[in-house]
Amino acid sequence: MSAVDKTYTLCRYIFHSAKPRVGLMLDEREGVVGDLTFRGIDRIEQLTNMKRDELLTELGYFQKHTQLTTHRLSDEGVKLLTSAGSSQSVWAAGVTYKRSAEAREDESGHKKLYTAVYENRNRSEIFPKAFNGVVGPDEPVGIRIDSTWDVPEPELVIFFNHLGEIVGYSAGNDMSSRSIEGENPLYLPQAKFYDSSCAVAPFIRVGLLEEEVRKSVISVDIYRAGASIFHGEGKVADMNRTFTELRDCLFKHKRFPNGVALLTGTNTVPPDSFTLQDRDIVKINISGIANLNNPVVKLKPAELPPIE
Repeated sequence: MSAVDKTYTLCRYIFHSAKPRVGLMLDEREGVVGDLTFRGIDRIEQLTNMKRDELLTELGYFQKHTQLTTHRLSDEGVKLLTSAGSSQSVWAAGVTYKRSAEAREDESGHKKLYTAVYENRNRSEIFPKAFNGVVGPDEPVGIRIDSTWDVPEPELVIFFNHLGEIVGYSAGNDMSSRSIEGENPLYLPQAKFYDSSCAVAPFIRVGLLEEEVRKSVISVDIYRAGASIFHGEGKVADMNRTFTELRDCLFKHKRFPNGVALLTGTNTVPPDSFTLQDRDIVKINISGIANLNNPVVKLKPAELPPIE
């Protein structure tokens, strides 16, 4: 039996309109979603920023006691969007898995730097990932024109409300320019924080407990010209941080009045000989949580006017 009585799945989508809608999955097998927009909910943050118990009660009410307009995700005119709300920032944690610590030591040559972070239970590596422009499903993620070594990082995403309570989970892609970060660890913001560098799945699973989520498997598949060129997977259980430890570090001296989404690190790293290319396809799945598919594009440099 599940450790909770009921779980729910939220999503964001549009239907023949540029206005985003908030949906509650009513039949996941058939892809039937109930439109909550007409119940006064037009931003997903209205739900993910609620107290956890109140959110579960609200979703139970919507599912049992209201007649919702429904759509099928396969219907013409339905397009799924990222579940990250427009007023929420997205942050990321690094070096939460041993495999990640090893890979970043190898790329940088700093053999003790990342091990020290991995073993420090009082302070995690936390950095901002996106303040807007989060990429949704089937939208392109980018690789920098000044980078020669680029990889996707499949990661569990935790949604916290303003109180620091966990309200849901999703899947994300923390794109990384390993050549830039490897050149010098101080270049981390340039390696991680740029246009189209963050993708988050359209679905948020609500009601799961940490003990259940830790049973999930994170997998990534990369395709080039229709052929599979990389497959990797790992267990959330191998994360060297509790979700509470990550929360405490993120919220210690930072407030998130609209809630926040946190990517929690990767344990699936392609070999050093691998780098993403333009038109690759990245497919990420977290069992029991969500999946996320994105094409890859080589970003064009910004065209700036001369400074007079």
